[in-house]
Amino acid sequence: MATACSCSCSYSYSYSYSYSYSYSYSYSYSYSYSYSYSYSYSYSYSYSYSYSYSYSYSYSYSYSYSYSYSYSYSYVIKDH
Repeated sequence: MATACSCSCSYSYSYSYSYSYSYSYSYSYSYSYSYSYSYSYSYSYSYSYSYSYSYSYSYSYSYSYSYSYSYSYSYVIKDH
């Protein structure tokens, strides 16, 4: 029963993560469009925004990886 619960939790987590990434990507695309329109006005702001976005994405990816690893490890423990 615990294994089934963990499996469903993992699935919902993966779904929400994918949805969040899709939303962030769409926002980034629209931001890129507006950035092209006003390049000369907000160059420095765009640079800092891109840096923070890349950092937060890297953090989210590493968190997702560690979550998947811990889930796989706990599954092996429960299974055996």
